[in-house]
Amino acid sequence: MADLSRYTGAGASFNAVAIGGIPEGGIEISSALQKFIARYDGNLNPTFIGTLINEPVLNFSTRNINWNTGPVKVSAASPFVAFFRSYADDGGLGATWISVTVSYGLLVPQTIEASAGKEASTSWQLHAFSSDGETSPLTVGTSSLTQPLHGDAYTIGNLSLGTAIEQIVDLRINFNYSVVKNSGRNGLPFPTFAAIDQAEVSIEATSEDLSEATQARLNTGQSVASALSLTFPKLQEGAVPTVTGQLTATCQKAIVEAQGLQGGRPGTARLTATLIETATGYITFS
Repeated sequence: MADLSRYTGAGASFNAVAIGGIPEGGIEISSALQKFIARYDGNLNPTFIGTLINEPVLNFSTRNINWNTGPVKVSAASPFVAFFRSYADDGGLGATWISVTVSYGLLVPQTIEASAGKEASTSWQLHAFSSDGETSPLTVGTSSLTQPLHGDAYTIGNLSLGTAIEQIVDLRINFNYSVVKNSGRNGLPFPTFAAIDQAEVSIEATSEDLSEATQARLNTGQSVASALSLTFPKLQEGAVPTVTGQLTATCQKAIVEAQGLQGGRPGTARLTATLIETATGYITFS
C-alpha cells in the first residue's frame, strides 16, 4: 500500500545546514492574506474576491538556543527550507517528502524561554518576500533532509549582575523586532523588501531570591548593569544537567528594573532588564 497522504514536520535547514532541535509541531507556515471582497449590484453574496496583499510568514522553534541571536538575511545563495515527511502504513515514516523553500526573506528572533525543570527553547519568524512582487516567495518541492539524531539541549541556570542571582524559576528574552515591508506596491500582492524598523530587547526573570529587590531598585525603579549574563546548563543524555559545556549569554549593558514582589510560598521577585546595544550586539553566546 502506498504511503498515506499525511505528513509530519521533519526539520528545517538554512544555507543547506540542518538547524536541528525542532520539536514536533515546531514549524508553522501562514500567509497574512488581505482579500478584497465585493458585493455589487444589490447582490447579498460576494460577486468578486481578489487578493490585495499576501505576506507569507514562517514560524519555527528550536532547542538550539544559540543558533543565532540577531536578524539573518535569507537569499537564493542561502535559502531557508522547511521539510515535511509522510507517514507510512507500517507505523513508521515514509519516503515521500514535501519541502517549502524561501529564497528571499528576513529571519528574526522572537524569544528565548526557559523555566525550572524544563528545556530552553528559542522561537523565530521568517518574513518571506518575492523577487518581483508577483512570484510567490514559497517554492514547494520534494527535497529531503538528512535529519540529525538530536541537538544539544539546555535548561535554566542563573542570572548574574556582577554577582550571581540564583533560584531563577523562569526566564524570557524578548527581542521585540519590528519589521517593515513594502506589500501592495505597484499593484502586486507580495512584498519585495523586509527590514528591521526598530527593536527593544528585554529580559524578564522571576527569582525566589527576594534580596534582588534591592533598596536602590525599589527607590528609583532601576539600576544600571555594566554586564549581565545568563547561564544555561547543558542537558546530558541519561544524566543530570551539567555546567560542563553550558552556554553563557552575555549583554554588555542593561537597565535593570525591580518590577515587584509577590509574597507567595515561596515569595518571588520579578526583574526586567532592557538591553542596550553595543559593538557586539545585544547578546553574545559563549
